[in-house]
Amino acid sequence: MRTDLEYIKGMLTVFLDSESAFISTEELSAQGFDIGSEKGMFHYMQLIEQGFVSNRNMETHNPESLGYMYVLGGMMPMVSRSMDVDIRLTTQGHDFASALESKDVFNRLKEISNEPITVIKDVGIELLKSYAKKKFGLSD
Repeated sequence: MRTDLEYIKGMLTVFLDSESAFISTEELSAQGFDIGSEKGMFHYMQLIEQGFVSNRNMETHNPESLGYMYVLGGMMPMVSRSMDVDIRLTTQGHDFASALESKDVFNRLKEISNEPITVIKDVGIELLKSYAKKKFGLSD
């Protein structure tokens, strides 16, 4: 499966648009980003692997603490409301989300959407910095 930059942007927008510091994994699903679907799991796992999300204990990189449980056949999302996990964007996740939220940056990143997510994040943040510097008349 390839990274769908539009999908990741939408998923991260759920965090940015929230009135709360934390959202629930159930809220992601309610907004159309089901972490139990193949597409949702693939993209949410990328956010986990990159350390873009944490739970209330500031744990990152661990699928079990961020909404999944291990079962005999692999991993599956925690399905009952009592197992719902509160998650937030880390500073790195927020930086990446902000880069994707910028229309100019996002349009440029779509040109390299087949690159690894780390490359997309790094280029996106650099583009965001560059555009901000130009806006304020600062040189690189």
